[in-house]
Amino acid sequence: SDDKPSVGTMRFNENLAALEFYTGVEWKTVNSRIDGGNAGRGFWIGGYSPYNLVIDYVNIQTQGNATSFGDLLSTTVGSGSDGPMCCGNEIRGLAGGGNGPGGMAAYIQYITTSSKGNAINFGNLFQTRFRGSGLASSTRGIFGGGRTPTTVNTIDYVEIMTLGTALDFGDLVAATKSPGSVSSSTRGLFAGGQGGVGKISAVTIASTGNSLDFGKDMFIGGYTHGGGSTGVRGMWAGGYSIPSASPYPVSKHTRSIRGVIIASDGNAVEFGELKRTLGLTYLGGLSDKTRACWGGGYVLAPATQVNTIEYFQMNSSGNAMDFGDLTQTRSILGSLSDCHGGLGGF
Repeated sequence: SDDKPSVGTMRFNENLAALEFYTGVEWKTVNSRIDGGNAGRGFWIGGYSPYNLVIDYVNIQTQGNATSFGDLLSTTVGSGSDGPMCCGNEIRGLAGGGNGPGGMAAYIQYITTSSKGNAINFGNLFQTRFRGSGLASSTRGIFGGGRTPTTVNTIDYVEIMTLGTALDFGDLVAATKSPGSVSSSTRGLFAGGQGGVGKISAVTIASTGNSLDFGKDMFIGGYTHGGGSTGVRGMWAGGYSIPSASPYPVSKHTRSIRGVIIASDGNAVEFGELKRTLGLTYLGGLSDKTRACWGGGYVLAPATQVNTIEYFQMNSSGNAMDFGDLTQTRSILGSLSDCHGGLGGF
């Protein structure tokens, strides 16, 4: 029985719609998957150009221009287009919050990643906000930080395959907006961000509680979203930096690709460099387990938004390379994939 199960006992968790096994200490989700031929998709969602509802996708292991997938919901209270927090698993992609002409959005939307179509209502955030970041395991999605418009340290979570309102998870180490975010199958990190004084917050995805201090980003700045993860190594790119730091070709914006070993606490180190000279803040990062892609973005001087996508082989170092273009020029966009480093394992 569930009261005193033996090691290896299996059960189906109806709340998570997932098969689980007992380790002798706790129940763990079995990572089973049917490949429908669409795994390896990356998505850029919403953005500002000005307010933009478009959802684009690419196949991460190829190069080429993005293709239109569909649109976000448009409502009278916020469009969810400016700074949505995004995450996903092999089946669904979620976009939480955002800002639009009618104000901030409280709702969470979802797409089925293997098909095309417009987003569908999922539920609501625990706290209405925009310009945070999202990360996920194969079952749980987590949204951290953002603006209300006051910068907040809120973390909330959902079970990706179960519709409904997000629940309170805990707090980030520091209030921040637009942090980088990466995950392994068990651990999630929110890195830096504007107002976050360069701190990296670590959470155990399957539990709840306040985050722990992991270390520091290389720069106190931010304005970068998402990131890439192999499941071992996590990285984020771009943002603001001070003149004495990594290369900053235009108005103190850095080309730096930096990150950490997710299982080991410590400060971020340099992994490589973006190819771009424009669109170095408010860009959206995503990955499969070998390749990270960054799309869109904004640069302050001259005020310019871009539609470029570039990619980086995460198990190497060096410069990113050109991938293609988004369907529209925009920044402050959400990003997710169906195969990032937070998926896999148990």
